[in-house]
Amino acid sequence: MKKLLILVLLCSPAYGIEPDKKKHAIAGAVIGSMFTLAAKDKVHGMVAGCGAGALKETLDSMGLGDADWKDFLWTCGTSIAVSYGTEKVFIRNGRITMEWAF
Repeated sequence: MKKLLILVLLCSPAYGIEPDKKKHAIAGAVIGSMFTLAAKDKVHGMVAGCGAGALKETLDSMGLGDADWKDFLWTCGTSIAVSYGTEKVFIRNGRITMEWAF
């Protein structure tokens, strides 16, 4: 969750990120974290986020939008970062908990 908060702060207008890239970053973070929580494995979240980004840009290149490789990097990159951090988050007895291991 801390990584998701950092991502949201980095996507603020003060950092000059294009609005379209912010949407891709948020989509990658949401997809990555949700699939990681559902599967309890970060690889599933990473693959889902990168797959969603690749599918979106493939559809854009077919004329359904404006294809941009940077959009894919934003979607995939944030899904990898957030999936890695979300792997230790679990839902137990209706509560969200996080395991810390050093």
